[in-house]
Amino acid sequence: MPKISKPLPQELRGISEKSVEEAAARIMEGFRVQTHLFTKDELEGLAMLNNLMSDTIKWVVAERRAKGDSWSQIGSSLGISKQAAQQRFGKKAPAPLVDEDVAISA
Repeated sequence: MPKISKPLPQELRGISEKSVEEAAARIMEGFRVQTHLFTKDELEGLAMLNNLMSDTIKWVVAERRAKGDSWSQIGSSLGISKQAAQQRFGKKAPAPLVDEDVAISA
């Protein structure tokens, strides 16, 4: 796992790797069954996970740009063009919310 120089945003703290793995496993299980079997709570959980991933991607893009990655490199990692990456994250990407007391390292 790569080292992250800045602490995680407040919204991402307290989410364990295990809980993310469990959520991902449940999603993959859902693809094997008919989607109408998902409950309202599970749908809300999927929406929350989607928002979490979106926020995480924005945070990592900002971190990678701060470390000098080009828009071409970021776009390639995301499976989009450099122009699409720059348009999506360039001016709108907020600075990560940080707490100087918390950091992640591998």
